[in-house]
Amino acid sequence: MMQKWTMMLGVSAALLSSIAMANETQFPNKAALTYSGNGGVTANMNFSRNANAYSIQTIFKIPLYSMQFASNGSMNGNQMVPQRYSDTRRGKLYAQALFNHGSKTITYGKAGQSQTAPMRGTPMDLFSLAWQLALNDGKLTGVSQFTNGKKVYNENTNIRPNGSQNVKFKGQSLPVNMYKATRGGDVMEYGLAPSMGNIPALIRYTDDGTTYQLNLTAATLDGKKY
Repeated sequence: MMQKWTMMLGVSAALLSSIAMANETQFPNKAALTYSGNGGVTANMNFSRNANAYSIQTIFKIPLYSMQFASNGSMNGNQMVPQRYSDTRRGKLYAQALFNHGSKTITYGKAGQSQTAPMRGTPMDLFSLAWQLALNDGKLTGVSQFTNGKKVYNENTNIRPNGSQNVKFKGQSLPVNMYKATRGGDVMEYGLAPSMGNIPALIRYTDDGTTYQLNLTAATLDGKKY
């Protein structure tokens, strides 16, 4: 299961008062989220933004292994403009992508290896796509480039609403709006929770017939715990 994860880059009356407050929750400037995944995996994701910049850090804790994915860049209104994406494993840089918007190029590859590709539109990764969808309430045009640091994929990413469902959060049902993104044979699904500022409460990724899923188990939004 460790190898599988390294290949990719959920109301009772007691909660009614907090749910009522959550309905008024705006998209956060800072979010600290905890997820559980298949194979005993846990993940901590920290998102922050201001008028000028954003940062996303996701740390996976896999038995006997750790991985950290980091995205950062500038903000142009509600548009995230990436500057760097990195994949760090066991404390060492594994792969990264650097985005040069002046020359419209992406420098990417595994550590010690470097390649350059033309930049098309605004590139995304698995986690920045989740937050960009959340920022724009699911309204997002097709993404023409996608990266995991090792590679740059130029296939258009088809993004569309995919209904709604309930996920389990703190033992109760949490409604989420689903969005599905496909690129080639890969499928990325995101469940955004409108009652919690539209944060990603579910992230599901299918690659080569194998599905990896992250379920939200705890959240702190602008200092308020849920």
